[in-house]
Amino acid sequence: MVRALADDGGVEFFAVPGLPDYHPSNPGGKPEGGRTLGQELFPFPTLGEWQDRVEVTPYYSPYLRMDETAIGCAVPKTPTDEEKAHREAEDLRGMGGGLVGALLNACLRVGVAIEVSTAARDLIIDNGRAIGVVAETADGRRTLQATRAVILATGGFEWNEEYRTAFLRGHVTKPASIPTNTGDGLRMAMRAGAALQNMREAWWIPITELPEGINSMNLEMINGDRTRPRSIMVNRTGRRFTNEAVSYNSVVGASIRRTSPRSGTPTCPRG
Repeated sequence: MVRALADDGGVEFFAVPGLPDYHPSNPGGKPEGGRTLGQELFPFPTLGEWQDRVEVTPYYSPYLRMDETAIGCAVPKTPTDEEKAHREAEDLRGMGGGLVGALLNACLRVGVAIEVSTAARDLIIDNGRAIGVVAETADGRRTLQATRAVILATGGFEWNEEYRTAFLRGHVTKPASIPTNTGDGLRMAMRAGAALQNMREAWWIPITELPEGINSMNLEMINGDRTRPRSIMVNRTGRRFTNEAVSYNSVVGASIRRTSPRSGTPTCPRG
């Protein structure tokens, strides 16, 4: 996959030094890191009219590489103020935003037609095959026919309270992802009779609520800070419930297992 994205999509990756596997103590795990990939800075002016159409994360600077943040490295390399100013002026984005920019650029380069503000509502099924979708646009409903296949890649369902209650194993305090993750693809798949599996799981992360106006989500992800020496996390009864240095997904798993919704750390799926 990495080779294909590099050769066909022009996406430049690098191995993040010092970032361990998510489960480094398991057989075959690499505590010293080397498997996690970061994305080189992507020049967003390359996208032309699409430059400002990509969402910017509210949780960290979009102008950093994976090895320059506490999320991606225990001892991050910090760019100089001059370099930061240069990246912002040139709109050179890293992390997930840089990856999205590079992937979008690859799609545009090969002629993929991208339509925004167009919500898929239902699958068109013919003799047991999905042959298209019904979509809602500003001008009304449209039927889009598929020439080869229909791929459902619509994000999660963590902003759909009904689905959260029905499927997830833990109490979700606040979703930290983009609010359009409302389970549209899941709803269409269920209507078509698709089999579901592993629906209790999510990509979890602990968060803390912030006063209004700090960022657009009024949330902060608890990542690097909890792993510092002499840091511990406790629930409302004062009980430590996890190893603070494990992955964010594992921290919330421990919270779900060992605390009730009333006494646990606020949790949320990322999407």
